[in-house]
Amino acid sequence: MFRVVVLRGGANARPDAPLHWADAFASVETTGIEDVNGEPAYRVVQTSADGDPISSLFGVESGLLLKNEFRLATPLGEIPIEQFVEDYRSFGAIRAPGRIVVRQAGQQTVINITSIEANVEIPDERFDLPEAVQALLE
Repeated sequence: MFRVVVLRGGANARPDAPLHWADAFASVETTGIEDVNGEPAYRVVQTSADGDPISSLFGVESGLLLKNEFRLATPLGEIPIEQFVEDYRSFGAIRAPGRIVVRQAGQQTVINITSIEANVEIPDERFDLPEAVQALLE
């Protein structure tokens, strides 16, 4: 399963939170079947200990995540957010979405994923702080 949602810290901030959903949410309930872009999907409402719900819609046929709906608290109030997870494909041995569409506050952001690599060696110096930042620490 692929997950984009990160709530205000806590258990849900873990990148592997979907694997530990029983620890991450106070309750999880399947509430029905709805249409997501022409595909029937199970609506699963996951509620955090703080009472914040996330609705995730999973394809009835595929079982893949198709959409997330949640509200984000901001200084201007709560903003409803929709995340559409689309174009699943294989990136080598990894099956993941090739496109994520986020709709919020009347705007739309499209993220196109062109490649995913696993277990790639990363040189240690890649994690060195830039000189300007290092100077601030001295």
